[in-house]
Amino acid sequence: MDNEKELLTGTDIDTVESVTETAGEVTEAGENAAAETVEEAVETTAADENPETAPKTKDNNAPAQGNKTLFGVVIALGIVIVALLVLFIVLLLNRDEKDKNPTPTDTDAANNQTVTVEADPIGSEGEGEGTTVLPTQAIAPKEFNVSVKLGTYKGLTTDCEVPPVTEDDIENELKYFLSTVKEKSPVTDREVQNGDFVLIDFVGTMDGEVFDGGSATGYELEIGSHSFIDGFESGLIGKKQGDSISLDLSFPENYGNAELAGKPVNFMVNINEIYTYVTPELTDELVAANTSFASIEEYKEAARKEFAKYNEEYADSMAKDDLIKQVIESSEFTGEISEEVAYEEESALQYYDLLMQQYYGIDGLTYFQYAYGFTEEEYKLFIHEQSEFQVKYVHILDEIVKAEGLTLTEEEKSEDENENLEAIRQKAENIIFDNATINKITK
Repeated sequence: MDNEKELLTGTDIDTVESVTETAGEVTEAGENAAAETVEEAVETTAADENPETAPKTKDNNAPAQGNKTLFGVVIALGIVIVALLVLFIVLLLNRDEKDKNPTPTDTDAANNQTVTVEADPIGSEGEGEGTTVLPTQAIAPKEFNVSVKLGTYKGLTTDCEVPPVTEDDIENELKYFLSTVKEKSPVTDREVQNGDFVLIDFVGTMDGEVFDGGSATGYELEIGSHSFIDGFESGLIGKKQGDSISLDLSFPENYGNAELAGKPVNFMVNINEIYTYVTPELTDELVAANTSFASIEEYKEAARKEFAKYNEEYADSMAKDDLIKQVIESSEFTGEISEEVAYEEESALQYYDLLMQQYYGIDGLTYFQYAYGFTEEEYKLFIHEQSEFQVKYVHILDEIVKAEGLTLTEEEKSEDENENLEAIRQKAENIIFDNATINKITK
């Protein structure tokens, strides 16, 4: 694989050491990580959260992105990739469970990529209602006859480079901190302008009928963010607080939901508030009032330590990923290995279509196109490589269990057989890492 794919297939330290995590927990962590900052990691107490919305963008039919620190971006990317990797493993580990063959809940709306939300938007009275449920395995479980001749899994060596903490990292963290404490400035003496924020209620109808997911209350929208379909945001420019506006629009022809693509729709919009955000000056007093740090320098020092810790863990995870690949490459697989990889590939593609449909109202390909700039070919290659990686790795762990005669003590055993399987595989995995040498290079 090339360097770009190496980054995407690199596992976080928790991937290889925490196979027992559930897919739901990891996915939730991936979502939450996108908004995390260094001050949260070192237990600060920011006074206000940065207002964020969860609309769908017109461009690429993908979710809009909020401001993030470099640290937050790296963490988010790392954990999202970890989520993807762990979900692959979970699908494998739960192969014997009865398939529920789920269907998306009504909270994915009409699969709308622009003005719909999967649940009530942040700031609304109904926040928390209608939360989506993580889908189960997309296709029925299937057994395959695969034999493995173990290669070298002890005494392995790998090198890893620990990225340095840069001043840009720190400056970006400070910029993010300022974004979390920016102050809301109401606008009452003029009409809506590009760049303003509006708090709106809206109801979408098609052929006179309200369609699922096309409505929200207490929704914060930044005018000019291109979060909604063409005509929605521009239709609010020049309007005043308290105005009710009727917008006759059409969904794009290439819309992700065929039931809405190219269709005319009406939105009744009420403008409850108009406001902007003012970013305060960065001072020791501001930091002290909104974090657990007494000064800017103290904050910056804590940020450096947190970045350094993450960089160290990231390097360690990449090293462990390389060790796993070494074991896979030195082992031989016979039997229905190709068929099993193809099955997992199909399962993964369907699974991520369901997952992204529920959370964002888009399919897996569209999400990867937006989040990572993948082409369709790159997306399929990524899924194939990960499917092959995970299928082979699980077989290797099972062979190490046999070769080492690994067992669980009575104290380690659970009533859940799947948990026992995960625990014994964890022991096999530890044998690889405990008997390996990782040379860390710091620049």
